[in-house]
Amino acid sequence: MSDPHTKPAATDAAKGRPDSGRTASGQFAKGHAGGPGRPRLATAAQMLDSMGLEAAQELMQVVIDQAREGNLRAAEMVLARVWPARRERPLAIPEAPRIDSYHDLAPAQAAVTAAVLEGEVGPREATAVAKLMRADFHFAREIKIQRKFDAIDAQYLEEK
Repeated sequence: MSDPHTKPAATDAAKGRPDSGRTASGQFAKGHAGGPGRPRLATAAQMLDSMGLEAAQELMQVVIDQAREGNLRAAEMVLARVWPARRERPLAIPEAPRIDSYHDLAPAQAAVTAAVLEGEVGPREATAVAKLMRADFHFAREIKIQRKFDAIDAQYLEEK
């Protein structure tokens, strides 16, 4: 008995149809991938994107019309879409000293904390600044350690 998984069915050729690559049991034979398969997600996503874009344009026009008629909520929605809230704005903390060494980091951190307590800077922004200062601290410490190693290496090479 022949292996149904490796031999294409002869019935297709006998009926005058081109070889479909199927076995006698109807399964696809080795080397024959089968049909086109399932459509790619990208095609469906593109279709949904275009439908969403059309609907968004229509809905935005309705909201703009309502805003012109005096609907404050609609006006707020239009402004939020056209003029979004700024994120990650540059910060100016005048009391913060210039950071030239790791000794300057403590007074700089105190200035950031004071700016938060006085309401000049939000906590989220202050946290980002604190992370940056902490990274500066570690960087300055690594440079100081590397300089010490370099000095020790130079002294050791002189003694040889």
